[in-house]
Amino acid sequence: MGELESFDRLAGRPVADRLGAALAATCDPAAARLGLERWLVAAGNPSLYLQGLVESPDGVERLTRVLAASGPMTDALVRHPEDGTIFFEPPRSLRAPNRDGRLREARRILGSATSYRHGLDRLRMLRTRWTLEVLDADLSDREAQWRLWRELSQIAEVLIEATAEWAWRETGSPGDLPVMIVGFGKLGGEELNYSSDVDLVYVLPDEADEATERAATKWARLFGHAMEDRMGRGSIARVDLRLRPYG
Repeated sequence: MGELESFDRLAGRPVADRLGAALAATCDPAAARLGLERWLVAAGNPSLYLQGLVESPDGVERLTRVLAASGPMTDALVRHPEDGTIFFEPPRSLRAPNRDGRLREARRILGSATSYRHGLDRLRMLRTRWTLEVLDADLSDREAQWRLWRELSQIAEVLIEATAEWAWRETGSPGDLPVMIVGFGKLGGEELNYSSDVDLVYVLPDEADEATERAATKWARLFGHAMEDRMGRGSIARVDLRLRPYG
């Protein structure tokens, strides 16, 4: 689909006109149009996706802004076009207390995962979708910058907690995870941006016995790989344990 007439054939002339106006209003109309074409082709059923998009009151405008502004997010949407269906729905408010709801959602999808690796992939899916929600709010100028940083930080906290629980379960050890995970830097200050790593320290109680220490060491390796392995959807987060003064 090299021209807007391709969109016309898919959903009619009024849709093509609306798309043309939305694309022209972005910061990079050529990149947005190319990204939209790639996304629709990857969807497999472009007319259905396009119809869902234009039936949303502002879905076209929100999606094209993202496609124009972010090459990495465009590539993510092309790899997994179903993630773009969030633009069929009203945007999620970042003013609501989202942390507990996101943690429940993460635990719910882990509960139906068919394997350890499948669970991690589902967490990566959530990371992409939740980050896309924040980027949408950012580019739509719906929220103050501090709310965006706070939401990105809380998303990271939720994913860290859910991944930590999932990795502990994979160790086969009984009980709850005995390790406390402490966030420093931008994470601790709720100031993460889109490309930040997370500065973490793991704390084990002084009275932990040798068996608990071995289990915690095994967990730490699993957790690190779980957070940083990229797989098909990218990593959950980059973890930095080399904090001063001890590293």
